[in-house]
Amino acid sequence: MCIRDRFLFFSIPAGVAADSLGYRPLLLAAQLWMLAMTAVLAVIALPGWWDLRPVPLLVVLFLISIGVVVFQAAWKPFLSDLVGEDDLVAAISLNSLSNRIAQLLGPVLGGYLMGLAGIAALLITRVVSHAVMIAALLRIPKGARAAPAAQRIEIRDRITAARRAVTGSPGLYGPMIRCA
Repeated sequence: MCIRDRFLFFSIPAGVAADSLGYRPLLLAAQLWMLAMTAVLAVIALPGWWDLRPVPLLVVLFLISIGVVVFQAAWKPFLSDLVGEDDLVAAISLNSLSNRIAQLLGPVLGGYLMGLAGIAALLITRVVSHAVMIAALLRIPKGARAAPAAQRIEIRDRITAARRAVTGSPGLYGPMIRCA
């Protein structure tokens, strides 16, 4: 399953959850989830038990990627709440630039660290990075982003409305067919 498939499959429920529960709790839950899954891999790698078969390793990596999808679904709208409307374009550009730099330097630094200190050190570094992100999210002031009770809709109704919007957009048929 390619990364686009995971985003396609999980993005609508994650977006609905972000709108219903609020962005901050979902961001924290996604980071805690990824921390826990990475910690599982680190515990396996630490004593030198790293002789995982491909299927269990791929399952844990898939579970981590679900956390990435949930985080991204909540981060994009949360970013607009963090900055004013005047600075939104600059914030989105900076966020995109930092993502591209991380996609470039992350594998290079990760490969170097793994060659230098082993897979356990790499995974422990990732666990620490999730802990730092959780601490940063906890320090961000709480915003009034939750929908008022009068505007809350059943989650099932939201998912149905999102599915109807996606299937009613002919421009999305090609990408959906390619991902399927």
